[in-house]
Amino acid sequence: MSQGITQRAKEMAGDRYPFSRCVSVGCGNGQKEITLVCQGLVSSFELYEILEKSLI
Repeated sequence: MSQGITQRAKEMAGDRYPFSRCVSVGCGNGQKEITLVCQGLVSSFELYEILEKSLI
């Protein structure tokens, strides 16, 4: 994930940064969400994926 996008999200969030919880529907293996947590943008996620092939 681009550092520019992450920085812009931080700027837009203002005093709501970092986000405490987010939801991701259709997350696949959750790699993008893991990256956001590692970058400190989000504290935790609720992840949902319905396609079995995406979970393997």
